[in-house]
Amino acid sequence: MLGYIAAMKTKSRNHVGAQDLLEDINTLASDAKAIFDSSVTEPAADALAALRERLDSAKARVGDYYATAKTKTVAGARATDAVIRDKPYHAIAIAAAAGLLLGLFIARDRD
Repeated sequence: MLGYIAAMKTKSRNHVGAQDLLEDINTLASDAKAIFDSSVTEPAADALAALRERLDSAKARVGDYYATAKTKTVAGARATDAVIRDKPYHAIAIAAAAGLLLGLFIARDRD
């Protein structure tokens, strides 16, 4: 259990992926179950401290993932806004073509 915490601390926090978060949450859940199912051999205070440390680590990773997603979304929205302001008629034509294609696909699926 403590080996996993050490491994978490050595990982780079620059790249946070959804798969990593899912693995961390699954491991956290299995460790919590193991703590509740464990015998009296491990002191409860140490087990709870380790669980709290892992939970804090998972929360930090979720926060990092959220911040990265927010930054990328805002940057994409700003870039899209700049393109639309530079070439509004091109943007209207692309949106109309995309709407037409989507309408054709939906109509084809209904038949």
